[in-house]
Amino acid sequence: MMRKYLVNDMRRSRLITAVIALFILLAALLTSTAIGLFAQLAGSIDRMMTAQKTPHFLQMHAGTADKERIAAFAAENPAVEAWQVQDFLNLDGSQIRIQDAALIDTTQDNGLVVQSEAFDWLVDEQGAVIQPEPGTIWLPLLYRQDGTAKTGDPVRIGAVQLTVAGFLRDSQMNSALAGSKRLLVAPEDFEKVKDTGVVESLISFRIKEGASLQALETAYQEADLPANGPTVTYPLFRIMNGISDGILIAVFMLAAVLVVLIAFLCIRFTLLAQMEDDYREIGTMKAIGMRTTDIRNIYLSKYAFLAGISALAGYLLSLPVSALLSENIRLHMGAAKQSLPVYLAALAGAVLIFLILLLYVNRVLQRFRHISASEAIRYGAPDENTGRRKWKLSKTALPVNLFIGANDVFLRARLYTTMALVVILSAFLLIVPQNIHSTISSRSFITYNGIGDTDLMLSIQQTGQIADKEAVIASDLARNPHVEQYAVLSSRLFAVQNEEKPGRIKVDTGDHSVFPINYTEGRAPVAENEIALSGLNAEDYQKKVGDRITLDVDGTARELIVSGIYSDITNGGKTAKARFSSQGEILWSTVYVGFRESADIEAQKKEMTARYPYAKIAEISEYFSRMTATLTQALHKASMASVAITVSLVFLVTLLFVRMLLAKNRSATAVLKVLGFTHSDLRLQYLSRTLLVGGLGVLMGIFLANTAGESVGTALIRSFGVAKLHFRIRPLLVFGLYPAMLLFVIYLATRLGTARITEPDLSMTLKE
Repeated sequence: MMRKYLVNDMRRSRLITAVIALFILLAALLTSTAIGLFAQLAGSIDRMMTAQKTPHFLQMHAGTADKERIAAFAAENPAVEAWQVQDFLNLDGSQIRIQDAALIDTTQDNGLVVQSEAFDWLVDEQGAVIQPEPGTIWLPLLYRQDGTAKTGDPVRIGAVQLTVAGFLRDSQMNSALAGSKRLLVAPEDFEKVKDTGVVESLISFRIKEGASLQALETAYQEADLPANGPTVTYPLFRIMNGISDGILIAVFMLAAVLVVLIAFLCIRFTLLAQMEDDYREIGTMKAIGMRTTDIRNIYLSKYAFLAGISALAGYLLSLPVSALLSENIRLHMGAAKQSLPVYLAALAGAVLIFLILLLYVNRVLQRFRHISASEAIRYGAPDENTGRRKWKLSKTALPVNLFIGANDVFLRARLYTTMALVVILSAFLLIVPQNIHSTISSRSFITYNGIGDTDLMLSIQQTGQIADKEAVIASDLARNPHVEQYAVLSSRLFAVQNEEKPGRIKVDTGDHSVFPINYTEGRAPVAENEIALSGLNAEDYQKKVGDRITLDVDGTARELIVSGIYSDITNGGKTAKARFSSQGEILWSTVYVGFRESADIEAQKKEMTARYPYAKIAEISEYFSRMTATLTQALHKASMASVAITVSLVFLVTLLFVRMLLAKNRSATAVLKVLGFTHSDLRLQYLSRTLLVGGLGVLMGIFLANTAGESVGTALIRSFGVAKLHFRIRPLLVFGLYPAMLLFVIYLATRLGTARITEPDLSMTLKE
């Protein structure tokens, strides 16, 4: 009997059944895809970092490290399981020629290394530890991905000719966000080119299970060991490896949540409409003694069947979709070894959607308890009564058909609320991913990451007499008529006087008001007794704006007031900015240059490259666009997916709403036909309804996407190091193309839904 009821009910309302099934399928598809991708990403990162034995603590040091002191420290520290010092031969881009083209425009620090012995191995795409043959070189996968090189290409470093043997996975520096890249060669080839570049030291430690990473970092700093460079720890390696795919997954999860909400709204609307149509039948079933639970189960069985079939279909579809979207994960980290947990995680997402929908439907069906059998049989469904006063046609300038449509929306606002909410959520889903993408793609986003918005960046490092060289550059820039403004920032290490957490932090000293960055709290330091901390440093030292921190500056304790906190992804995310002067050793110097509008930046860059061979020069826009290329590509995919999802949702919901509205308005349609209204008149009335509701929904959705959406965007990219995001929108898209597209989809769906307004049986309809 139940099977017969289900078949008959679905045949009677094929469109409604199909649309609801599609919504559930889409919700399950997005949820299963997001959860499955997350499980695969987490599994792949863990597998890669475990297999390659990624260091728990890495200290970069400009110059040769004292291995004897490091060995003594490791022997005395019970937390240390293994340690090593790897030579990193830092090469200028002009010294590396691939197919006779120098890497002069690269934004990466490229360095030659040999394979590690104990841990931190570089592996091929099959996960095997690479042992390079003499005369060969292995390049980062990023260089194959961006078209820089391919297997078999000739590579010349200085006077040594090498051949690309393949491409490597590097659990430390896979990500484009990592500013350095390791190029693997045989030991004998490394010795041949050792005089071509400058040797840096990568000092790495693995700790024992259960040992404190924070304690090791503190102990290393207290021991005054080599630390002339950034410090990076295991958790940051994990974030860097997963951030691009992680944001794509987060956007999919956002879409899944919104689709589930839309599915709830549509199910509620269709279920209440069906209950209204079946009001007398429900009363009859109650009158003959059927329990409310039994009646509820009849309706619940339909949605349980739909939810089960659709959720299963969504899960099955998520498998090929996940395979397509996980291409970048497989390329850079390899597929997760255990596929069963990934499948089970994705299946759990579909099951979750199934259970949530059943609980929601069951909650809506609680209305059966309030239906009186006698009143339902005698009067049928209660009439809608909004209590609003009717508009009068004589008091409006609207044409008759537009007036009828608008008046109906006003009088039955609760009925149209469902469609309005769907359009609001759809507009939100459409615009927020696009706003995140346009914000991260914009030039100004660099100010969220500890770098000022400028034209050129000159880095002076791995050389002697840095102070003299930065003074020469500053003097030249002051006389250059093409330069509008510049700033010289010197980076030094200072000891933190803190009994609970002693350590050292890298401080950029100079004028930070010339090229300001974005502060999540507070402002830039303007006085010599002020300092701004990166988010990670503020967290480590438990400081907020207005607190004080004491540094050892040139042998004197100097108390500084925290003026601001900012996001930073450079130098391991642990930096600070101040205005005071110091005679301490400069680790490196960075000169930011802003040109006048009439200046030829490319020509200026070439001239400076020739004049200052000791400086690495990069256009800031190119530097950041390359660094965030993988991230912006992932967000572009997500924004395009949101467009497709939104268009489909709005079309289906509008079509469903119009068809159900036609059924609900049978009597009104019959009366209008009797009064002489044509098919075109009726269609125009429905168009005025849907476009009015859709227009209001789009406006509200745009408002929410550009206000509350910023909080959502911040939550999605918080792992990127951004604590507070302000959207950089594209007005033509957000206020022009996207609203027009949504309204056009609503128009098409309404036209299709009203294409065949059936001629009602007037006698039967009027009797009703």
